Amino acid sequence: MDTNQDLMELYQKTIVQHAKNPENSGTVCGHHCESDGNNPLCGDKLKLGVSFDEKGLVTDIVFDAKGCAISIASASMMTLLVKGLSVVEINRSADLVRSFCDDSHDLDLKSRDYHVKHQDRFAELKCFLGVRRFPARIKCVILPWEALAFCTRNYLPR
Repeated sequence: MDTNQDLMELYQKTIVQHAKNPENSGTVCGHHCESDGNNPLCGDKLKLGVSFDEKGLVTDIVFDAKGCAISIASASMMTLLVKGLSVVEINRSADLVRSFCDDSHDLDLKSRDYHVKHQDRFAELKCFLGVRRFPARIKCVILPWEALAFCTRNYLPR
């Protein structure tokens, strides 16, 4: 087996593991922000709840999702990644995820620098690089991040 094949199998295992045993999956209730996401192309539906501390850092994030393994895995990984992050860091993280999914999405310089500085944090998200070959599945990965972006835009005091 070649290295690329080994890597693809590892990525597939990561997605399946998060889809079968998602982190921070549960009832969304009583958070500072609640947001819904819908991907009619795949049938993914997601409800997201986020709470922030007085400094604007994520203290709690929970999701309830029905859908494909990719969207559930993306939501699971996202919740692990963003706890303790600021809105700016969340936006840079979301930008990075979009670049993993869509090679035509260019990162701005600050997002690139952020990625280099925190590349270990993002290593697991590279499992989504494979969706580039399946454009219809990009929305599956992005859906939880869009729901989170709604929360950071509309419910966090600036």
